[in-house]
Amino acid sequence: MTKSAIIRCDASPTLGGGHVMRCLTLADAMAAEGYAVRFACAAGSVEAVPALARSRFETITLVNPLDPAELLGHLAEDVQVAVIDHYGIDAAYERALRARVETVVVIDDLADRPHDCNILVDQNFGREAVDYAGLVPEDAAVLAGAQYAMLRPEFAHARKNALARRAATGKVGRILVSMGMTDIGGITAQVLDAVLSAGTGAAVDVVLGSGAPSLDAVRAMAERRGDVAVHVDTADMSALMATADLAVGAAGSTSWERCCLGLPTVALVLADNQRRLSRALADAGVMIAAGSVEEITAGVARLGAAAPARQVMSGAAAGVTDGEGVARVVRALGAAKSGERRTLRLRPATTADAEALWKWRNDAAARASFRNTGTVGWTDHLGWLESKLADEGTLLRVAELSGAPAGVIRFDRGGQTSADVSINVDAAFRSKGFGQQLLAAGCAEVSEIGFCATLRAEIRVGNRPSRRIFEQTGFRPAGEDGEMMYLERHLAGEC
Repeated sequence: MTKSAIIRCDASPTLGGGHVMRCLTLADAMAAEGYAVRFACAAGSVEAVPALARSRFETITLVNPLDPAELLGHLAEDVQVAVIDHYGIDAAYERALRARVETVVVIDDLADRPHDCNILVDQNFGREAVDYAGLVPEDAAVLAGAQYAMLRPEFAHARKNALARRAATGKVGRILVSMGMTDIGGITAQVLDAVLSAGTGAAVDVVLGSGAPSLDAVRAMAERRGDVAVHVDTADMSALMATADLAVGAAGSTSWERCCLGLPTVALVLADNQRRLSRALADAGVMIAAGSVEEITAGVARLGAAAPARQVMSGAAAGVTDGEGVARVVRALGAAKSGERRTLRLRPATTADAEALWKWRNDAAARASFRNTGTVGWTDHLGWLESKLADEGTLLRVAELSGAPAGVIRFDRGGQTSADVSINVDAAFRSKGFGQQLLAAGCAEVSEIGFCATLRAEIRVGNRPSRRIFEQTGFRPAGEDGEMMYLERHLAGEC
């Protein structure tokens, strides 16, 4: 039986088209899973995003876009899923839908208002489920972090070759300028002028929408020069990004496309809601954040002259997202519908878990319990994770609830018969008995596969909650050094 879904999002020359574009990606993935998808948008959205007009999805134009009654009036049949991607909509609107819709999915970037939903997706780097504590129902699944960035499939397909090319390239031959298809405020012409002023000698590709305010000015600049190409309403952004050596773009949703392909970037904030993301990515070494158009010239010149810096930045960016986020969102949607919402599942960790593991490692409460209480930088963390995933003496497992990573357990074999075990739980799931479930599931796995005969845990003296979790899972005290206490569990009879 065909499942029905409605997606509520808007676009305009001032708002931009990012909400609609990521929802189109989600719509394609849902359609592949058998959903009949329709869009409901404010007037002007189709004109602002030509890709919506070209899509296979019917679009309902709303006269009163913030009135849930109008949307409900268009839902003649039962609807299984409603997706809301709109900063002006909150729990009141969503609550009206839940009476008619089985599953409400909210896509948000702000964590600044309450929602009444089954699933919340925030695809921003550094975002955590705990950021939505008190803003969503307690049983809602919160999919937080850039591993949920919803990119079109061509980005994941282009990733391998793009990363290999960047590792081998020593010179900037092409620069991509993309400030958003709607070109908010006509910013693209100013940015192009700043890029050319850097004097890199590289060819420049400029991406614009057909209604962009800067289009005529950019075309005029291109006609005067032989090193600028203009791409209008391009459908092949992944190819342009894959062949670029450096990008200048907005610090919005296209950040995830650039990260997926490991593209070094100078980013300019075009809206207040982009500031947090810009800071997080710049602090992690993923991009250079330009505070003004004037700063773009210096950023481009600096990266253009430093191949090693570009390669480091490329690696840091590539670790942010692998381009498979939309598949993870759809899998979580399937879990919600099948009743698997609170079933704990252990799976092997992958490079896609880098951000979640990094956030958990640097959480202040978690660090206070470690022997090494310092924070770990993003690039150092990526190197550590790569080495651990390749180490046959390490077993690294991520626990999922409702399709979202909620904790990690690690076993490091220290000899032929013993292994050290450690756990870390997402702050949103602490003090709920989840730590003991995680530890018990991990111990059961290593016992079943015969990974070791003895498990050893290290816990800071005075950390009673952790000690209780381990002792309730069969660990017994085995000494202390004044700072840390040691516990052991013998599995010999269980292997």
